Amino acid sequence: MIAGIIACAGPSVSSPAPPSPKTAAAVATDYYRAIAAQNYRQAFTYLAANARGPDGRRLTSQGFLQLAKIMESEAGQVTSFSVDVFHHLIVMTINRKKIGPYHAHLQLAREGHTWAITSIDRI
Repeated sequence: MIAGIIACAGPSVSSPAPPSPKTAAAVATDYYRAIAAQNYRQAFTYLAANARGPDGRRLTSQGFLQLAKIMESEAGQVTSFSVDVFHHLIVMTINRKKIGPYHAHLQLAREGHTWAITSIDRI
């Protein structure tokens, strides 16, 4: 009689892979998804701590909320948008109910393993 050993492999257990860092385009897209949903507090989280607004001054949470609400009141809600990437510059084509399409320019920079918006010229 021959004795044998049978190796039985159970289910493979491995630690999950860390999430892939978002691209600059993905960050800009998520930012405008939040704006289109009128979730301005969420949109603000995509901005770098020292992000600059259209006037070149640092954007505070309150200032950003005011700017977003003024834009919505004057131009209407975002109905659609698209993104074009030019390395650290993102050009968004945005459509709003009252004014139609226009462009916004977002500057982005790496912050650790992710991208953050460092300046905006429009919302």
